[in-house]
Amino acid sequence: MSEVETKKCNNKQEVKKEKRMDAVIVINSFDDGVAANYLNQFAKVEEELKRVKEKKLGKKMYPRVTVRIASCGGDVYVANMVISFMEKLKKEGVEVNTECCGYAYSSGLLVFIHGMKRTFMNKDFCFVMWHQVALGTYDKMENVKTYVNFVDNIWAVHEKYLINNTNLTKELLLEKTKITNEWYINYREAKKLGIVTE
Repeated sequence: MSEVETKKCNNKQEVKKEKRMDAVIVINSFDDGVAANYLNQFAKVEEELKRVKEKKLGKKMYPRVTVRIASCGGDVYVANMVISFMEKLKKEGVEVNTECCGYAYSSGLLVFIHGMKRTFMNKDFCFVMWHQVALGTYDKMENVKTYVNFVDNIWAVHEKYLINNTNLTKELLLEKTKITNEWYINYREAKKLGIVTE
């Protein structure tokens, strides 16, 4: 958290320097059990941003966020919540970067791609993975159709963002997932495809 360093000089308190907040949010799972933790971490960043704006400290003091991802994926709705916070902060001028720490699969890749700077912690031991959405649903046929249509629409939004912010094409995504369903991408390929920026 940002703090003011002070020192006494001639019986006065002299304000020396404000420290910029460097927040690290670690994403290791996408389920309801961890969603509240992510909400709290993003809320702290929002509080700091509000404080900096109220004190008129300038954009150089806006918090900086690194979202570190080490996850096999999970609930796309939790990923949507994380992405919503990231995009909100970016629109307010906060630098939001992502780092893959070993693996960012499925929902992990969805979050990873929303970083302004997207890096792999290690070029040899980090991978991302894209696949077709998996559904586990049991209901009346009409309800299943409605749900599938809903998920199709959500997935289309993510796919569009992925294509618009990398060198990927819809055809390539379809081709890769048609063959194996799960497409594991190493650093060299991720760099070529614009998935990582550095």
